[in-house]
Order: sequence, then C-alpha cells, then structure tokens
Amino acid sequence: MAGLKGLPVLVIGATRGIGLAIARELSRQGVRLGLTGRDPDRVARTASELGAWGRALDVRHPEAVAETVERFAKEVGLYGLVYNAGVSPVFA
Repeated sequence: MAGLKGLPVLVIGATRGIGLAIARELSRQGVRLGLTGRDPDRVARTASELGAWGRALDVRHPEAVAETVERFAKEVGLYGLVYNAGVSPVFA
C-alpha cells in the first residue's frame, strides 16, 4: 500500500474485524479515508476516530452501494475501493 498518502480510498465494511484493521492502516498511511458499515453509531465512532468520511450502508441493497460509492467519489474523490462486506443467502 505504499504511495497512497493523500489519495481517496473507500472501505466498505470498515467498522470491525478485517475491514477495521484495513481502515486503520490506510488512515495511518495518510489516505483520504471513507468508510461504511451497517451500524450508524459504529460508523460515526469509527469515522471520528480515524478522521474519515463515514456513512451507514447495508450492502444487501445494491442501489445503496452504488449511490454511496458515487457520493464518496463526488465529495472526496475515488482512487481505490476495498469491498470488505458481503451477504449470504438464506435457504429455507
């Protein structure tokens, strides 16, 4: 991840686990960080902690994912995207 300082990167699924570790490392490297997560309170806390752009997002809604990426790109720019979230189908 060398050479990313100052570049805008959005991490989808960044409020815990691997996504949070990635977001923290990118923040440490000086990227213009954006992050998302399902829990609005957790997104707000994490964005505040890392000085990042943040938005609650449920990736089960593809239109919301597209709108979030477009919004980040318009407001901050977009050099890189880490998609660290997913859903599993439920078979009844």
